[in-house]
Amino acid sequence: MAQFETERLILRPMTTADHDVLADMIFDPQVVAYLRYRRVQSADAFEQVFTDHFLADRTRVFGIERRRDHQLIGFYEFHDAEAGGELTYALRPDAWGQGYVAEAGNRLMGTALKR
Repeated sequence: MAQFETERLILRPMTTADHDVLADMIFDPQVVAYLRYRRVQSADAFEQVFTDHFLADRTRVFGIERRRDHQLIGFYEFHDAEAGGELTYALRPDAWGQGYVAEAGNRLMGTALKR
């Protein structure tokens, strides 16, 4: 299980305990406005994505957890693409504008580039 830390964050595989916070994010139109998850419109569809993707992919999908209070504030994921790969991320609105995405991305990309 890969886990990475920064000064303010823990980047770790998603767990069943993340279910409700992630569901709130996926069903928030502001959070998913530009993501493929905007098509997840039902509880059943969310359950499938949660189980088959967020829980199943433990090497390319990471929960973003704030170290100070251990709250899940978002996710970061890698996808294969023609040009090499794509990054997808989302944060809860209360975590916007605080530099968390850049901090997480720098840590994850730094690790990927060292391989």
